[in-house]
Amino acid sequence: MANRMTWVPVVLALFAAGARGEGVEKRELPPSPAERIRNASHLQPMPDGGWVSVGFSTLSVLRPGARQWEKIHRIQGDSLYRVAVSDSGALLAAWEKDPSLHYFPAKSKEHLTLPKPQPPSPEVFHFHVQFIGFLPNSRDVFVFMRGEAPHMNGPYREHHPIGAAYRVALDGSRPAQLLYTVDGGHDLYVSERLAVFIIPKKLGQMCEHRTCDPVDQLVAYEYSDRGVTRRLLLSSAERAMSHVRLIWGSDDQHLMFEVHLDGQERGMFAWRPGEAKGAFRPFPKANYSTEQFRLLKNWDLLEVVRTHNYQDLELRRHPWTGDVQVTTLQGTKDKGSWDRNVHALGVRENGSLWLHWGDFLMLIPPKGTPRAYNIEPLLTRRTEWADATLYTAKPETLWVGIDHGGSRDFVRVSFDEVEKKAKPWPTR
Repeated sequence: MANRMTWVPVVLALFAAGARGEGVEKRELPPSPAERIRNASHLQPMPDGGWVSVGFSTLSVLRPGARQWEKIHRIQGDSLYRVAVSDSGALLAAWEKDPSLHYFPAKSKEHLTLPKPQPPSPEVFHFHVQFIGFLPNSRDVFVFMRGEAPHMNGPYREHHPIGAAYRVALDGSRPAQLLYTVDGGHDLYVSERLAVFIIPKKLGQMCEHRTCDPVDQLVAYEYSDRGVTRRLLLSSAERAMSHVRLIWGSDDQHLMFEVHLDGQERGMFAWRPGEAKGAFRPFPKANYSTEQFRLLKNWDLLEVVRTHNYQDLELRRHPWTGDVQVTTLQGTKDKGSWDRNVHALGVRENGSLWLHWGDFLMLIPPKGTPRAYNIEPLLTRRTEWADATLYTAKPETLWVGIDHGGSRDFVRVSFDEVEKKAKPWPTR
């Protein structure tokens, strides 16, 4: 087995709406081969089947059928941390320190720059790009910025988060248009179409992954050419809430939130954009520190829990109505395979599940025997799994993230090979 770095407990990361680039490589590397991309914290698919790398200093693209990644632009000493791709294949990129948005039209060698939007008021500081995306007309882009603003809390001066959404013309013909601001809110989900925020009761109150107690509201802002619509989804006047968290797998068509209530109770809140109200249902208390969720099709909720002294893995599929379906995967008997972490999980084009568990890629059909393929040979000396694996349907492929020495690579794994070599995995 490969000699890896010391293991440190991490939070499961399945799919995020955006990924912040980490690190800046010390020198420019030669082009990456098609089967691996070096120095990338995240990858984004392109409409033609290609890929864009996000992270570190270089914007790179893998064209369909190409033998190596093509370098589009590099800003030495800076970190590429936001990238958007249009339906036509145009690119929009933001580096962390650079003051401009960089626009690369599709099928063109042009490189245009636009200034990042300015804060809505002079006292806002640490103002940075949180999300960028192309609007349907392909002439404008949506830019969501986040910063901090000062306020007085009694005799003390404190600060609180502030979010600001802008419409920016790609041709630079007019100044950035401020669409709305959110004072004191913490964004849970942001896209070109909508954004959802948790609003604490106290301005400047700490909100983290595990708690935001107490919560005042869950609000959504929907944006279209007709304007902005603000919706109050949940309120403390209805329920006393200690925290609200987004369920991975939520998208512009359906979103689900885990709602923690006072007294250790909790529920699940489902909402479809465009609707005035969502639906709430009670959900059993959390009994496992390893519990993770993934929203599936038709509002099914997958709960992943490690059991039997953290050796086995239990997959509980919760339909919105109906009985829970449970599959328990036995832990590996291989003494040399000590990794029991769930690194990533997703849904295949055929509706079945794929699961990166420990050193294995699992194929889990709705019915029948799960199968596993050992991907441990992808690791080399002093590397470890990055908890970042990305799926594409055509051709059906996984890009598996591997961390090493403060950097990250992605290696391509074909489902054709996995299907041929995967072996049955025991269940309980």
